[in-house]
Amino acid sequence: MRKYFFALVICSTLLCADEIKEEISRYTQLIAEAPKEKKGELLVGLTQAHWADQNQELAFKTYWEALENAQKIQAAISPKEQVLFDEALQLYLNRGNMSHQELASLFRQKYAAILEMHPDYYALSFMMATAYSNLDNIEDFFPLFYKAYSAYPDHFLAHKTKAIIAMKIFERYPVGEQKEFYRSELMQAVHHAISAYPQDSSLYKMLLCFTHKEHKSQNVITCLNKIIDDNIIISRADISFYVQMACEVNEKELASRFIERAHEWYPCSRSLTDVQNYFEDQYGKCDRSKTTG
Repeated sequence: MRKYFFALVICSTLLCADEIKEEISRYTQLIAEAPKEKKGELLVGLTQAHWADQNQELAFKTYWEALENAQKIQAAISPKEQVLFDEALQLYLNRGNMSHQELASLFRQKYAAILEMHPDYYALSFMMATAYSNLDNIEDFFPLFYKAYSAYPDHFLAHKTKAIIAMKIFERYPVGEQKEFYRSELMQAVHHAISAYPQDSSLYKMLLCFTHKEHKSQNVITCLNKIIDDNIIISRADISFYVQMACEVNEKELASRFIERAHEWYPCSRSLTDVQNYFEDQYGKCDRSKTTG
């Protein structure tokens, strides 16, 4: 079954519509008859079949079910893999002026061949799966992330990526109970990711973008205080987002403190001057000497 499962990835673009429908029917039948420990991998195969059928909503929902049925793989990161993972993680967190696609291409150049030789490098597989996703190579993302998730389901990248999958489903649902279910799953996964690795600044933006309006004020206060107190550096491009969030919930002092912290990160930033001007338009001129103490 494993060989057949990967063969679908390679051949999906060559299958006609009727053949893809047959694959969907075949996997559906296999899943219905399979024991619980086999369902996860079969559901990944069904995910790929739905993706080949251009049914992205059903593909992501099926993949979510696959992750829920994933069986734990016994894994331990080796010293060699740890070095590679730490290197990749620093690139991931500090990509500088590189776009997500440029970083993904770099990851493919540096790590794809290594993973071919060491398929049991499950932690590094998280990074490569992220690269495939950013290169729109979803067919390779699905099995690779599933393997990494099965090995390390409590890794911050497992939670973060699961949140992104919930986001994909959430965005495709109309208003209703199911949409709110996936919002709840998204938020839970983001909170788990923050607990596991609070240094990933992108997690806070994700949380605030999808928080329910009833919880927005508290989440803005919690996120910004943590960013400020723990000195979690936010990218220049996202500074304005957080200031706007604070202003929207009328947290003037918190916005001012955040701007002061941002001045420490980027003391000569023109974009930060624009953010300062926005803040002053909202609340009047900020006395920086008082906020810095």
